[in-house]
Amino acid sequence: MKARQFALAGALVYAHPDLVSVMQEHLDSYEELLPHVFMADVARWAVRRLERSGSADTALLSVLEYLENAYVSRGEDEQELIVVSFLENFPRPGEPGDGLRNLVGPTLQEAMARIG
Repeated sequence: MKARQFALAGALVYAHPDLVSVMQEHLDSYEELLPHVFMADVARWAVRRLERSGSADTALLSVLEYLENAYVSRGEDEQELIVVSFLENFPRPGEPGDGLRNLVGPTLQEAMARIG
């Protein structure tokens, strides 16, 4: 486990209390923080949140903005975590919840274009 990835996951939850339950469920399941698995959990949370309301709410947009800024301002370890475990778990075009792809910032849009 890379310390910077662990730190990003913790900072994300600290900045977004709506994710505390996601973190707790993750810890209950795995008994430790697995940053890549946790970021996949956050991606699923984002999809559920978007599907439930039919549009992006403030909490969802704040998480997406936070990850956009983290991708731009942090290092390679954090970028890997965001791409490999967050963006890779977004619904593909045509799948339910694929509107999430349109809500991320421009840098994450570019990263999604690279991974397909």
